[in-house]
Order: sequence, then C-alpha cells, then structure tokens
Amino acid sequence: MTPTTPEFGDYTTEDMSQIAASLVERIAACNEHGLQPGDAAGFSDEFFDATYTMGVRYYANRQYEKSHEMFKLLCALQPLNVRNFKAWGANYLGQQDYPSAIHAYSVAYTLSATDADTSFYLGQSHYFLKDYEEARGHLAYARELARRQPALWPQIEAWSTQLLERIAASPSS
Repeated sequence: MTPTTPEFGDYTTEDMSQIAASLVERIAACNEHGLQPGDAAGFSDEFFDATYTMGVRYYANRQYEKSHEMFKLLCALQPLNVRNFKAWGANYLGQQDYPSAIHAYSVAYTLSATDADTSFYLGQSHYFLKDYEEARGHLAYARELARRQPALWPQIEAWSTQLLERIAASPSS
C-alpha cells in the first residue's frame, strides 16, 4: 500500500488551521491599519521589487502574457500602488488592448490624479480608440502638469501636444 500524501503537501490539517488563522489575523490587521493585502500576507518589499522587475523584463522582451501575470499579481497584492497599475496599463498598450489599458490607467489615475504620465497614457489609450473628446481632456491635463514640472516629465508636454494637434486635425474630432 502506498502512503497517502496530505491534500496540501506536507502540511497537516492542524498546520493548515494555524496558517489560516494567521492569515485571517493578518487580513484583519490589514483592514484595521490600512495595510495592503501583500503586506498583510507578509510579502517583503524585495518580493514586490523582484516581481515588478521580472514584469518589466518580460514586457521589454514583448512577452506580454508573462508580464501580464506579474502585474496582475502585483495589482492584487498592492492595490494602492500606482506603479503597478501604470505598468499593467503599459502592458495592455503593448498588446493594443486599449479598453483594458484604459481600465488599468483609470485605477492609476484614481490613486494619483496629479501624475502626468498616467494622464498622458490614459489619453493615448482613448486616442487609439478614437474617443477624441475623452483623449483631449486627459492629454491637455497631462500637458499642463508637465509644463508646470518639466523635470518630472520631460517628454510628456511634447507628446501630449503632438496628439492634441492630431486630434484637432482629425476630421472626426
């Protein structure tokens, strides 16, 4: 007779109960103290940075499905981190999935409404969908933010202006 492996590997039912109780305590602390789920689960900053770096490398190599999984995980574990949603939005832009890019950038915008990058890429996503009215608002806002702080966003003003000029020249705008 072959020995049976517990359903969860080497963990006993008692071990699993302790792990679950610990996780429940961490989630309660997360809610009480405003922690993000990844913090409540005990993931380190190094874990998040390494996962983000892997996602960026996959993205740079056009391995969008792999980078998607990295950014999806980060967004779930750190739902208040703007950089994760911006990266997820960029990944969707790379795949030309503009509605999903808009969703990701909209979350980033909600978290940080004064980020010119986010406004620009949100506007660009709308531009690609030919939703020029919505694009115009985000691009004009991005341009103004970049104009006020050019050192933070050196290219955004010029890029926004370029797309705004294209919208103005478009017969359907």
